[in-house]
Amino acid sequence: MIPLRCEEFRATVYAIPKPYKRWQRPYKRGESGCKHYLHETGVRTVASESKETVLDDSVKDDFKLIFEKNKGSGKAILLDDSLGELSIVSTRSLASSLKKSSGVSAVIVDGAVTAPSLKAADEAGVRVIVASSFAKTDTEIQLLSY
Repeated sequence: MIPLRCEEFRATVYAIPKPYKRWQRPYKRGESGCKHYLHETGVRTVASESKETVLDDSVKDDFKLIFEKNKGSGKAILLDDSLGELSIVSTRSLASSLKKSSGVSAVIVDGAVTAPSLKAADEAGVRVIVASSFAKTDTEIQLLSY
C-alpha cells in the first residue's frame, strides 16, 4: 500500500490497486474517510483512522485494580470514559452485550478474549481491553494484559 495525502479530508490515505470487477466500489474505513475513486491513476483510496489511545500510569493502575478485583469471577466489566461501571456481563456473552450497548470505552475481562469479542468491541468503539490473554492481537484497540 502506498501512503498518499488527501487534502480534501485532511487524512492520510493508502492507495490500493484498482479492483478487477467493474461492480466493486471503493470503500471507506472508519467514520471520516475519503470515499472517492481516482479513475485517472487506477487506484482507490481508503482513509486511515487512528484510534490509538494514550494511557497514563494512573489510568493503568486503575485498570489493574479493577482487573484484580474481577479476577476469578468469570465476568466482564464494561466501563465508560470516566471509568464508571456501565454493566457486568458474563464473558461468554461479551460479544452480544457489546453489540447491544453504547458508550463503552473500556472492557475488563476475567480470562481470555475471543476473536468475535474483539471484533464486536472494535465495532462498538471500545478503546481499551484488559484481560489475561487474547485470541488475536491485530486490532486497533489497545490491549493490556496483567
